[in-house]
Amino acid sequence: MKNIIYQPLAKFITALEAGGRPRGGGTTSGDIVSLGAEHLNDAGGFDFENLKYIPQDYFEGMNKGIIQKDDILIVKDGATTGKVAIVREGFPYKIAAVNEHLFILRIKKDKLEPNFLFYFLFSGIGQSLIMRGFHGSAQGGITKSFIDNIRIPVLDLSVQRKIASILEKAESTKQKRQEAIRLTNEFLKSAFIEMFGDPIKNESHWEIPFLGDLVEFLDHQRIPVTKKDRKSGPFPYYGASGVVDWVEGYIFDEPLLLLAEDGENLRSRVKPVAFCIDGKTWVNNHAHVLRCTRVNRYFLEMLLNMIDYSSYFAGATRPKITKTTAQNIKIILPPKEEQQKFADLVQKIEALKTKQRQSEQELNNLFNSLMQKAFRGELG
Repeated sequence: MKNIIYQPLAKFITALEAGGRPRGGGTTSGDIVSLGAEHLNDAGGFDFENLKYIPQDYFEGMNKGIIQKDDILIVKDGATTGKVAIVREGFPYKIAAVNEHLFILRIKKDKLEPNFLFYFLFSGIGQSLIMRGFHGSAQGGITKSFIDNIRIPVLDLSVQRKIASILEKAESTKQKRQEAIRLTNEFLKSAFIEMFGDPIKNESHWEIPFLGDLVEFLDHQRIPVTKKDRKSGPFPYYGASGVVDWVEGYIFDEPLLLLAEDGENLRSRVKPVAFCIDGKTWVNNHAHVLRCTRVNRYFLEMLLNMIDYSSYFAGATRPKITKTTAQNIKIILPPKEEQQKFADLVQKIEALKTKQRQSEQELNNLFNSLMQKAFRGELG
């Protein structure tokens, strides 16, 4: 397909609006679900954990920000500015609203297929166009004028629907692979419970030493480097939740275990808070570095990911586990041979997960390639 016509997105919009919430923000229980930036996931859908609510009387006074089917939601400020999601048929709430950190984008459906526009805005092309309207510092954002930067390919509705259907099928395949990886992780957790029981109840009466008696903390060797001072290279640069960059040098070169020191993930647990690292690596000051001297590293990784750390937090706002606190965490310690049996299982599962991740990456590459072709008019 050649000679595609591009027209301003504004031409197809019936509403572009943000919502609101009462003074003090939403509550953890109430009448009406109120979605914010944290409820949009990376796949263009929703994360309904840690929901917020607004009172019925406040909702009845809202004249903007009420969610409808086929709405496209866009994060308007903060670290995830530009992230998008679409309200599809399976959206679980008949009545819901957005707060002041989300835009609702509503379109003329006789001219534009909602899923087609969603995939366009979700694509690298669309994200780049949205972010052209970004203003301010890291906590800046976009205003309604961001649509001035966006021109979309205008195709027949039948072609738009065909493209959206192709992309939806590719996305479904990708999600199935992600679910397989999640189930693999759940299997390991179940296997741990089967072998060692609930680590909190300790019904098997395992020894319960302090973490500091089983590992050596290498926190004094960590070196944080600001993003502008990092030199790009082949070595992973780790933070509290995993790799955050790739850098020129390294400061560790051995099998280690990292435990998040701070960050919201300690509370939300969206990602693992403990993870093994190997080989030449760099670690910043947001993760404790543990050399496992008297405990199996893979056993300890799973155990640390099962602990509720809320009672250990220092500070009132940002969750933080100090080195002293971490050293005094009590953990179960089964015999070494039992730990090793679990470690052997972990290594077999990790080999499977490596293949799954390779497959996932191939699917991601295919999905991104399809989106690029779609918006160059090569799928119609």
